Amino acid sequence: MRYLTGYFFKGIAVLHAFGGMALLITAVARTVGADSGFSSPGFLTPFSGGLALILVAQMIWWGGRLLHRSADRKRYAQLQARLLKLAREREGSLTVLEAAADGRMTVEKAEEILRELAVRGHVEVRGSDSGMMVYHFPEIERWDEKRWAKPVDEL
Repeated sequence: MRYLTGYFFKGIAVLHAFGGMALLITAVARTVGADSGFSSPGFLTPFSGGLALILVAQMIWWGGRLLHRSADRKRYAQLQARLLKLAREREGSLTVLEAAADGRMTVEKAEEILRELAVRGHVEVRGSDSGMMVYHFPEIERWDEKRWAKPVDEL
């Protein structure tokens, strides 16, 4: 829904920008034949209205972009949660193709998420004898250690 709202805002912004440009062109066209030039009241009213519409269009466009970014972050979080659940089902180890196929996402997106988790230190990247890259989640593998964990002060 956020994507749709973002596209709606961007469409409204484009319409406002066209309206603002039309007012600016009208203001300039009115002064071409006039003797008073750009300082006449006939120029300032449509000119300021056109600038105002363009500024409003810019703000609406930024709002649409913010909605798109918010939707992208939400989608990324959903895909990441799906991969973590899949890793838990697979006892803590995944390949990129398993993640993509069972996580219902593209291979590129699965690899991006797994690499990001590896960079953050949540995943270990291991290689098999045949050269296959396996992403291993040590926290999932050792979930039973949570019960016996000691306070940090005692370590």
